[in-house]
Amino acid sequence: MYVKNLYEGSTTVFQFHGSEETPFHPSFGVRQGDPLSPLLFNMVIKFLVRKLRSYIGVDVDGTLITTSAFADDLLLFASTKFGLQSQLDKTVSFLRKCNLAINTEKTFTLSFLVDGRNKRLKIVDSKFTVFNCPLRSMKPGDSFEYLGVYFRTDGLMFFSPVEQVKKWLVMLAKAPLKLQQRLFLLREHLLPKLLHLSVLSRIRIGVLNKVDRVVRAFLKKHLDLPHDTINAFFHAAFNDGGLAIPSFRANIPEMRLKRLNNVKLAFSSSAMAGFVNDVLHNPIVKLCPSRCRVPPARIGACPPE
Repeated sequence: MYVKNLYEGSTTVFQFHGSEETPFHPSFGVRQGDPLSPLLFNMVIKFLVRKLRSYIGVDVDGTLITTSAFADDLLLFASTKFGLQSQLDKTVSFLRKCNLAINTEKTFTLSFLVDGRNKRLKIVDSKFTVFNCPLRSMKPGDSFEYLGVYFRTDGLMFFSPVEQVKKWLVMLAKAPLKLQQRLFLLREHLLPKLLHLSVLSRIRIGVLNKVDRVVRAFLKKHLDLPHDTINAFFHAAFNDGGLAIPSFRANIPEMRLKRLNNVKLAFSSSAMAGFVNDVLHNPIVKLCPSRCRVPPARIGACPPE
């Protein structure tokens, strides 16, 4: 009743150059800036995911993957052309009842066909529609961005964290900022963004070590620190007398293991759980955190190289 009264009695006013337009009552959407709005939107998407047919999807090691949703990004999976179009139609029908619509300009499809002769997957051009409007079909070599990570039709795009961090550090050094401001941007914005990209990419341990060396060299130069400053000073927490700069060598393996554990909890299927267990017990994966010798509760420190 509270939510109903909140939206039935709300009005919106446009302001332009100090003058206000006539108030009007919005007929759809959620209130801008209201902390309740994300919760209401998530509830709608949750109902949508539940309504989609559970028997249409893609089998992954015995688990049927039907949908994947994050905020306003939605992925639909199907093993047949008819199945995917059926999922699209059901999604459109549900969203219409909620006064929502799919942005066809930002929506695309990616279709694979098994090439048994050459033992590979082929990307094919399949036609799908929303509101009788054809959707863009991805072609070989096309790229797209999802949750801040860039993909091509054949998988993850090449990502070089070393080159990226060097580029950002050059921009940070040229910015007209105080030293404390540079440290804050580096610690709270630039490096966390790079951590997100690195966790979802294929990167070797040697590359992670190089990223840490580049960041430490930048800090030594701009803080006028001795060349032999120990690594722990950069990565230790504030309470321990450090700069609290995240270490890629220590954090990335831990973050990947955490994501895999979350996947294990999200899927109840024994097949998927077994698959995740195999990954978690892979010697290559276990090697990363064990060599860092970092307690699970504190992953900011990094051992000397």
